[in-house]
Amino acid sequence: MAEQGRAGVRLVKQTTLYTLGIAATRFANLILLPLYLRTLSKEDYGALGVLEQLVQMLVILTMAGGMETLVKIGTDLRDEPEQQLRLVSTMTTWMVVSGLFFAALGALVWPWTGNLLGGIPLWPLGLCSLTTVAGSAAFQSLSAYLQFQGQARTHTIYQAMRTGLNIAIGVPLLLFTDLGVTALLLSASLSYWLNTFLLARKLPQGLRPMIDWALLKRVLRYGIPLMPHLAAAYVFQALDKFMLAGSEGQGLEAAGVYSVGSRIASGAMMLGLGMQRAWRPFFFKAASQNDEQSWENVRHMSFWSMAGMAAFVSLLSLTAPEVVGLITPGGYGTAAAVTSVLCLGTLYRTGAQTAGAAVLSSERGSSRIWLASIPAAVINVVLNVWWIPRWGALGACWATTVAMVCNMLFTVGMARAVRDVPFRYAAISLVLLASTALVFVPEHTPFVARLWLCVLVPALALMIDWQFAEGELLLLFRKRSM
Repeated sequence: MAEQGRAGVRLVKQTTLYTLGIAATRFANLILLPLYLRTLSKEDYGALGVLEQLVQMLVILTMAGGMETLVKIGTDLRDEPEQQLRLVSTMTTWMVVSGLFFAALGALVWPWTGNLLGGIPLWPLGLCSLTTVAGSAAFQSLSAYLQFQGQARTHTIYQAMRTGLNIAIGVPLLLFTDLGVTALLLSASLSYWLNTFLLARKLPQGLRPMIDWALLKRVLRYGIPLMPHLAAAYVFQALDKFMLAGSEGQGLEAAGVYSVGSRIASGAMMLGLGMQRAWRPFFFKAASQNDEQSWENVRHMSFWSMAGMAAFVSLLSLTAPEVVGLITPGGYGTAAAVTSVLCLGTLYRTGAQTAGAAVLSSERGSSRIWLASIPAAVINVVLNVWWIPRWGALGACWATTVAMVCNMLFTVGMARAVRDVPFRYAAISLVLLASTALVFVPEHTPFVARLWLCVLVPALALMIDWQFAEGELLLLFRKRSM
């Protein structure tokens, strides 16, 4: 129990720290959202949301599965610090070069693809976004070193620094110049590049631009088969915005409303991302140890990770009408329903990522994980084509959420085929179903009643695994009294 308790505390601590790093960005964007919405038109805010997704797409191509691969291989090299440094130096160099290549390619094809983005011009909006790609990929590569070193606190500090620079540059430009949305795109690019240089100096011997071909080949051999899976993940994140922006009946204004709901729902996403940054190294280590105690830790921690995520999602979805009303000006009422549904989708995506760690823990599984994600992405495309013309932003968010449910089910099926992991499937399913039911609580239900319903998921989790929770609490109190 003591070893299990220590593993649980480490996982919770690292999840909290990683979440705080992501929260620095998400919370700052949420605080500044009223300023953005009153300074920018719906069309401008829609363009910002579309271009942010474009950058994420190009970063995925640039990294070639790099983040997942860096964490996996970096964890495997935990007893070889010099090789870890060579790995990060190699991949950062690779990502800067490939990021600049994809940015140049994006600029060349813009005349043919610009209409698919709602008619956003290449200059200055497109170019400001394209310059972000290499900087974002390099920053994530260097951050991965901190991640597999277990330096969650330092990782969080640099994430917060990046956000601080973004605000320090972007807000004055937005308020005191006529740049408009260009100011926010320019500040994002500069903040990534500046923090890349700062983080490069943090490495024990500094960043050495280099290519270790053996390590690069190892990364690409693991990462390239992940590309279809990552592309499918991008479809879940961005296709709805692109299709809303390019739709004749919707356009950038509908994409703007959807982006507001997505921005608020990112509160759930940041917890899911923080959890996964801690969960994957935790799971990969357990898989490599492959002993009874390690799998017992996985059994309990996977349940409580999903239960904690479900509790937060329920809270945010039930209070979405008040949150949206507090932050936004008039005309964004639909964003409350979008927020609630996208929170649910994030929960199911987190479930897929949790089960997906079992698949990614072996090269055989990582090369086939696209079999779980690509069919779900196809479902997302079909549902978007069908539902966006009928229901606009609401159709888009439901299409994404249904596709994420399918992705989770497909991933769980593959995980069970790849590795026999003692996940508590029935218990987790009960928590997910309870969270899903809460999304359908009407907005006009009294606020106090909705607040009481927020207790449902935590209470259910305690009923399912009370013995473990009681043991962890007793262990925690015993440590404090010593």
